[in-house]
Amino acid sequence: MNGKKGSEPTLHQLKVTLNGTKPPIWRRIQVESDLPLNALHNVLQIVMGWDDSHLHMFKVGNAIYSAMNPEMGLDMGIGEQDETEATLADIAPKEGAKFVYEYDFGDSWNHTVIVEKILPDNGDVELPRMLTGKRACPPEDCGGVWGYADLLEVLADPKNPEYADRLEWLGYDYDPEEFDIDAINQQLKMVESFPDILTQETIDMMVDLSLTEIERATTGAEYTRGSGSFVLKLEGSATAFASLVQVILAEYGNLENVKFVIELGPGKDDPLIVRMTGDAEEIDDLWLLLGPDED
Repeated sequence: MNGKKGSEPTLHQLKVTLNGTKPPIWRRIQVESDLPLNALHNVLQIVMGWDDSHLHMFKVGNAIYSAMNPEMGLDMGIGEQDETEATLADIAPKEGAKFVYEYDFGDSWNHTVIVEKILPDNGDVELPRMLTGKRACPPEDCGGVWGYADLLEVLADPKNPEYADRLEWLGYDYDPEEFDIDAINQQLKMVESFPDILTQETIDMMVDLSLTEIERATTGAEYTRGSGSFVLKLEGSATAFASLVQVILAEYGNLENVKFVIELGPGKDDPLIVRMTGDAEEIDDLWLLLGPDED
């Protein structure tokens, strides 16, 4: 149940703005008020378009909330609190409240999150959901706000001496104005349907999955392969799909040059699709693991 004990369930409407980008990159979303911060992190990664390949934190005044994993060296001596122990309503209990979500401590992507509205949650809409937004997420590891601005300047001028090198580094066609709200909302359904898939704990548990489990997940799959692309369509159960996604995240979640897009159809019997695009050699490696048997 959302909200405080004894209260009616509520949802938070948030505006998320990536600081320092011109023109601004922003999203408007609705989520459950009692969403834990680690789950909110997953939502923000999807709606913004990040790959979740770097560390993150929530900054609320002088308080810091982060993924408390000693093995990853997150004890920065600044009084962090465990993000799994706090909810959105805890850190932003009223309209007008704001906090900062920082992703990638190297590039330092800071997002200002403002509570625009707190509304009754009558259960008549699927949450989380994206309402609107503008512009594509910057490419990962492009150098923060200043590096991103420089990248856009180069890409806007095919005669720029760095143009070809930047295109090769990107590995895909990047349109800074591209924004597909329907595709994002499809991905958000995975947060609701498979809430544990994107947690670090689950990824750690799945690292040693055997090929037998991968084969079970891909039983009855259809495969499409192109130059630098690999599409996997599953007609199997949601459980099998969840298993496959966990395998991909565990074994290949740190690939720098492959982009994964997961699509869930609106109906429970619709096919489940994983699209992988990027570096041809890395796609070939994925094909050897996930592709069909070739006798």
